[in-house]
Amino acid sequence: MPTEENEFYVYEWINKDTGEIFYVGKGSGYRWKRKTASSRNRYFNRYVQKYPNCEVTIIDGGQPVYHFLASVE
Repeated sequence: MPTEENEFYVYEWINKDTGEIFYVGKGSGYRWKRKTASSRNRYFNRYVQKYPNCEVTIIDGGQPVYHFLASVE
């Protein structure tokens, strides 16, 4: 999880069935966890509705730091 010294981070959303990275973003705070339809654009929402077996990973220096299962609410 980012700390105050490292406020921003890069995260990626991955389709667990195919291994495809379908979204990469930069965020701060808990942006990486936001998966509700109102906090994402329509393309992201459509993808996750079609392929619900997804996870989000925070990237640090190219290495995954956190893995989380996700579902759109």
